[in-house]
Amino acid sequence: MESTIPEVPLQHAPLAMVLSQVRFSYTPELVTVHGEQALHEALPQYPVRHRENIAVPVSDSGPASHTVTNCRFSTVDNTWSVTVAADFVAIATLAYRSRSDLLNRLRGCLLAVESVMAPARVDRIGVRYVDRVEDPQDLAVLDEMVRPSLIGWSNISGEDFGAQELSLREESTQALISADGDQIIVRSFRLPAGAVYDPTIPHSEQPSWILDIDAGDLRPTTFSTPALCDSASRLADRCYSAFRWAVTDKFLERYE
Repeated sequence: MESTIPEVPLQHAPLAMVLSQVRFSYTPELVTVHGEQALHEALPQYPVRHRENIAVPVSDSGPASHTVTNCRFSTVDNTWSVTVAADFVAIATLAYRSRSDLLNRLRGCLLAVESVMAPARVDRIGVRYVDRVEDPQDLAVLDEMVRPSLIGWSNISGEDFGAQELSLREESTQALISADGDQIIVRSFRLPAGAVYDPTIPHSEQPSWILDIDAGDLRPTTFSTPALCDSASRLADRCYSAFRWAVTDKFLERYE
């Protein structure tokens, strides 16, 4: 799928995180000691490794749990990380440069997984972009930078609520969109300083507004690195189309 929207490079894009994840059928060979070592050797760009054993509750009704192992590989500066579990691989960055860079790195991760043990089935592939606006001057004119439907409460006043003083502390919107079989979730949040809405996203020490766009393909398929990279490219286009729908020219001018 070729994007119909010309891409506008934003040198100062307010991206908090960009990630891509492939979920697949249970493949325990990936997180054995041998599997972890093989992945480490196949991912030389991410030399720092960490093995996590996480206790996951079996149900809400009791204390019983089972242990899930994640193998995490990251760059020395921790701006890029790859996480491999028995049922997914994900790559995430705090220092996004370009779509081609992300896709090339994803390709390397998928090839590394294949070199250990190719999963039998892929259940979902997703691409996610999270923008955060936190400059007070930008927040003051946010209604000029993004679509009004994403900040519907921004223009409330004390008079509306019979109050002398009124401040909007938190606000959120969400839309679930289906596009030719792909699923796109567009969420926006206005958050107070220090608030955490997703533990995988670094929080801000000042008030901020979040635009979170997550595009996914949930159609089961075989594990093929070229096909998955093609899907990721298409989903990145979906994310960009949603982003361009959400923001105005003033937003683009501010961060170009």
